[in-house]
Amino acid sequence: MLFEYKLEDNIVDNPALPREEIQKYDMDICYEEVLKKINEFITLQVQYPNIPKPRITSNYEVRYECFIKSSNDKVGNYIAKKCDTEMRMQTLYSEISLALSTLSRDEFTYFLDVLYLKKSENYLIDKIQTTRHLFKTIKASCIVKMAIALNVSAYS
Repeated sequence: MLFEYKLEDNIVDNPALPREEIQKYDMDICYEEVLKKINEFITLQVQYPNIPKPRITSNYEVRYECFIKSSNDKVGNYIAKKCDTEMRMQTLYSEISLALSTLSRDEFTYFLDVLYLKKSENYLIDKIQTTRHLFKTIKASCIVKMAIALNVSAYS
């Protein structure tokens, strides 16, 4: 798993967004843009597996160590590209961790299982034991919160 995480029962659960706030956003565009960023993040992790993975604490704080080598341009483009990739990964880690800090427990579970681990929505509905109507609210709230934190503007 690319994220190491630990959810504890003593964390403060953030509320879901109200319906009026969710309706301000185009859900299709938000979903596509959030998914693009998450997929970019996963792709970078697969391409560069030796870059240390952060841990996400129970308070959704990201803890990572990433060493960026300074170069005198002897090796050239390869090092520059790798450094740029490491910086992009750090930026994505930070953006995603900021987004995760705004999610409720069920929204976080939606992010982790459906968006990140690519499990089915039906699997998650069974896992959190909810109705389809409430699941739609959890999904919409998660997507909008992620879109806001990832600077995706998709107003209706």
